[in-house]
Amino acid sequence: MLLGGIILFHNDIRAQINSSDTLEQFFLTQLKNHRSMAYANYVLATIYFNRGDYKRSITYAKENLKTPNEFDTACTVLYCRALEMTGRYNKAERIFRSSVRRYEGSALLWFSYGFFLYKLRKYSQAENALENSLRLNPYMPSAHYLIGYSMLENKQIGGSVQAFLFGLMTDNDTLRSLAILYNIQHYALKEYDSIPIPFFQDRLSLKFPEQVFLFKKNNQALTRLVNNFSPSTISSILSQELEKEIQPSIYRRFYEALINQNLLEPYCYFAFRNITKPELKSWYRVNKNKMEKLAGFLDEYLSKPF
Repeated sequence: MLLGGIILFHNDIRAQINSSDTLEQFFLTQLKNHRSMAYANYVLATIYFNRGDYKRSITYAKENLKTPNEFDTACTVLYCRALEMTGRYNKAERIFRSSVRRYEGSALLWFSYGFFLYKLRKYSQAENALENSLRLNPYMPSAHYLIGYSMLENKQIGGSVQAFLFGLMTDNDTLRSLAILYNIQHYALKEYDSIPIPFFQDRLSLKFPEQVFLFKKNNQALTRLVNNFSPSTISSILSQELEKEIQPSIYRRFYEALINQNLLEPYCYFAFRNITKPELKSWYRVNKNKMEKLAGFLDEYLSKPF
């Protein structure tokens, strides 16, 4: 969520806030005193968006967009997302389209636009926007996962697994990783109907991408995954499936290079690293040379994988 980034970005500002004041009250006072205008508008727009007060979020985000400043891209995202959450989809899409042309170098903006298009079930357009985001910043697990879900719903299940695996490679969030490994295990075991399609009936109610990834992945389901997950079995199946055919996608060049260098197995094991299994630790120890070769490959290819 955006608010955490705000607090971290201006950590020193806490010293200016009296213990009796809330963050919201502090920045409302800042605006009243004409201080830190751009930053205050950004913080308030974020607070109200997270709270679900979209009308106020629109007000402060829109106010910030009147003049160029270092928060105008983030406020564009908040403005469009708040419009979207109030059902003003046509206006949100129109502003998103013009904004990605104006701020074409913003991975966050392209990602947010892709999430919006995914919610509208415009899968091809969503994948294009998310790919643009990843060309700017390939280390965004959520963008890889959203491409994976878009492909899955667009009946490109092989391509979706390529996206899920690449996202896992870049992800250090254990809970989110387990949720995606849940999908991958069902794919490997050909239990396709067990991969949940998130929010199929009420897709437009989605507020954050994490809701997609964690859909129907409760503690019981994830515990069962950890207990039943077999790294050697899943890695073997995935390697065989990937070697059969690489789907035409943004990932094609990367996976073809992996196959050519015989690195699919260590790549899969590296993608599994966030699941706690004794078998994984043992494999890493025994196959240290394979992991070192994979590390050299990733150093070369991840500088510009797409």
